[in-house]
Amino acid sequence: IRVISDNDIALSYLETCLSVPALDGDSRADIPGLTRRFFAGLVDLLLVAVMASPAAAAFYYSGVNLAEPRIIGILGGITAGVMFVYLTLCTAMTGRTLAMRIFGLRTIDLRTGLIPSGGQSITRAIVYVFSLALLGLGIAYAVIDPDKRAVHDRLSKTIVVRV
Repeated sequence: IRVISDNDIALSYLETCLSVPALDGDSRADIPGLTRRFFAGLVDLLLVAVMASPAAAAFYYSGVNLAEPRIIGILGGITAGVMFVYLTLCTAMTGRTLAMRIFGLRTIDLRTGLIPSGGQSITRAIVYVFSLALLGLGIAYAVIDPDKRAVHDRLSKTIVVRV
């Protein structure tokens, strides 16, 4: 059994590692601002609402009461499904949604710098939909993250960059 004294190197190891400044290569210069990402996300939500609106119109014109909890749940599920498909296909095929194209953003794989794989796109879309369902808490994480990455970026190992 070894007794560690106050000035032992084993105790100061963590302090030494944590006090090392970040290298210039550790940070990216092409990370977009949060306002740009916010407005791109808002435009994407509007596009999803337009894509899901035929289902709401079908319910409305069939004479169903849209205030019923069951109908609200069905419409919410349809909207979540449309959002999942839209985000997954756009991200997997081009690395950007239509709003990201408008605002000059692209999603890339953190390790390779290429567009995300299908698995990463699916993970990203699932976590994004759940983040919105939880009042945007997963998306708001980008405010405190040093790389401005939201939870869906972290879990899918992707990053959004300016083009």
